Amino acid sequence: MVARIVSAATPDPGVLWVASSMPVRDLDAVMPLSERRTRVLANRGANGIDGFVSTVLGSAAVSGTATVALAGDLSVLHDVGALATAARLSVPVTIVTINNDGGGIFHLLPQAGGPHFERHWGTAHGLELSAVARALGVESEIVTDARRLAELVCTTPRGPRFVEVPTDRLENAELH
Repeated sequence: MVARIVSAATPDPGVLWVASSMPVRDLDAVMPLSERRTRVLANRGANGIDGFVSTVLGSAAVSGTATVALAGDLSVLHDVGALATAARLSVPVTIVTINNDGGGIFHLLPQAGGPHFERHWGTAHGLELSAVARALGVESEIVTDARRLAELVCTTPRGPRFVEVPTDRLENAELH
């Protein structure tokens, strides 16, 4: 649902960056063909998720068009320091982060529920990422309402905006 809302609300024309793991899979599953001029980009870091926020910020700083990012919580955590740079440079970008408290994609694998699953694959962090973003100087908000999410995505901020969407890993695995 988050990927559908973000893809539909990204300004036209605009750039939509999508992180590896579940965000890119979700977008692939729900983004319809359209006449919109949304440029969809992805960055596959050395381990799949590292450097995503920095890549998005570099793109947003030079693109001259509305830029939105759809990320998972671990992608953000692997590059969280980039948010401080975004705030310092007032990079106009909206970063939507699905916070499922860790590696939700791994709940789709056969080892889910095993004796050491949570320690090795679940990687729960227990963080409210919007508080982390705010501590680094980035405007942030936790959003649980679809209308509010679309409203934040469709408007280009003057500086960085961080939107945290909390979800449940087990519910997501059941949905998929």
